[in-house]
Amino acid sequence: MQNLTVNEARVMDFLVRNFKERNSINQIAKRLKLSPMGAYKILKKLEKANAIKAEKIGNAVYYRANLDEEIGRKLAEFVLVQSEFNNTFAKVYADDLRKLKYVALSCILYGSILKAGKEAKDVDALIIIEKKDYKKVSNKLADIQQIATKRIHDIRMTKEDLAKNLKKGNEAMIDMLKYGQVLWGAGIIVEAIKNGAS
Repeated sequence: MQNLTVNEARVMDFLVRNFKERNSINQIAKRLKLSPMGAYKILKKLEKANAIKAEKIGNAVYYRANLDEEIGRKLAEFVLVQSEFNNTFAKVYADDLRKLKYVALSCILYGSILKAGKEAKDVDALIIIEKKDYKKVSNKLADIQQIATKRIHDIRMTKEDLAKNLKKGNEAMIDMLKYGQVLWGAGIIVEAIKNGAS
């Protein structure tokens, strides 16, 4: 696939983050403030590239990210890490949490820090780890917490646990993926979505 436009990336990001929902052209257009024709062209281009798939139910056509295809997974990974922070305070904590990159598989920053910034009472992070690295992550997180001005509340789990929670329809986990900012390890998140969406 050629270069992704801003709106194509927005559509792909929307479909990846809303993996539990069925979305038609009109629903996608409305939620992303696109014209229905613009959404249609984008969806057809992404479908032709095998990045998304269409599901026809009755007269309606619904779209989902095609995480069974490599192009769909790669685009999903790309768009998940492209979101920009709305406030510098969240960016500072994201940079602090990136120090965990060498001991954790993935991290998602979520919650009030993304919207409220400095006014947020704490910092929420979902950290995907391997069980054997639990102690290393704890130690590194303790180091980060010593210099942080706000309490970091973390949820740690394995990628298998994340997929199980998504499969069960755990609303809190789904919301973390829907509204959170993936700091690194987007491939791990995409794999969990793929396994949890089926």
